[in-house]
Amino acid sequence: MGERGQVVIPSEAREEFGIQAGDKLMVMRHPVHPGVMLFKIDSAREFIDEFVQTLDKLESSEAATS
Repeated sequence: MGERGQVVIPSEAREEFGIQAGDKLMVMRHPVHPGVMLFKIDSAREFIDEFVQTLDKLESSEAATS
């Protein structure tokens, strides 16, 4: 962490995760361990959308079997 509170993401990690200058990142506290997690906003949104779709399918299949 730099003096101004900036975090440097190594070039190898930026390449692996497709992070480019100007990308918006979401910073979250790890739910169990001390630390932070970074997510690209668009990747987090995709995950949430897929998660909601899975929940909807599960709820639909439960309703059909009840």
